[in-house]
Amino acid sequence: MKNIDRLSDSISFITSSSKSKESSLRSLSLSSSVSQESNNYMRLSDCAFSEISSTVSTPSEDTELTIIEHCIQAFGAVEMCESGVELHSLSAALESFIPIFDCVLPGGAAGWVRDKAKKDFRMNLGKLREAMGYLNVKTTEELFDAEEKGSGETLGCEGLLWMKRNLQMILLLVRFLWEDYKEHGKVTRKVRDHLGESYKQTLKGCYNWIGRKGFSMGLRFAPDDVQSFAMNLGYDSEKNFLESSSELLKISGRALNPVIIAMNERRIEIFSKEII
Repeated sequence: MKNIDRLSDSISFITSSSKSKESSLRSLSLSSSVSQESNNYMRLSDCAFSEISSTVSTPSEDTELTIIEHCIQAFGAVEMCESGVELHSLSAALESFIPIFDCVLPGGAAGWVRDKAKKDFRMNLGKLREAMGYLNVKTTEELFDAEEKGSGETLGCEGLLWMKRNLQMILLLVRFLWEDYKEHGKVTRKVRDHLGESYKQTLKGCYNWIGRKGFSMGLRFAPDDVQSFAMNLGYDSEKNFLESSSELLKISGRALNPVIIAMNERRIEIFSKEII
């Protein structure tokens, strides 16, 4: 579990009550009653993907990229600097993840959950980009500083927080699939079961009762076998998909881990009952 750690939460159909309780960094930082489940969540944010290796070669320019390869390319282009992660390239990388929702929750009754998740993700991306504009900030640390010192408006931090949580749930799913494959030579559990576990360790504690019920219903329609999941993502084999996924974990971890660390240290990310 120690290598999973820096993964931890999200998808983001937050209800209005959740949003109102996350209205500012100051109100978030006042929350101090952290449950045992919360402590588990915080520990999930403490370890990088540094030990993940990959055998995936860079696709040639004339090769049509899969959804995962698009994400790898986008996260590989994220710029790192002394004052955090460069926001323009990070926002482009975050946006590249949106098509993955169609593969995780492809249809049936899961469709409305998927569509809500995508809608909220785009809304949060819009919040981040709006804050980048009116605050004239270029990096994550500049954003955190500006909103922490401001008049209480925290659109950028809220948007980035919930997108981070989305990605962490999906990346933890990918991590579980990869580790299952490495241990057994094939994926032995249903994709749905791995998704349920990644949800339990990340998003479940962030949602209120309505959110939990909605996701639980959508989860029933998640893919069973990894081959179908891989095909939805554009791969012709389970092996190619999982090897590509290991590269995604490594590349995305490089960009996301500094964001996760900063949000934890600044208490922007507080997993407590007060904000559920």
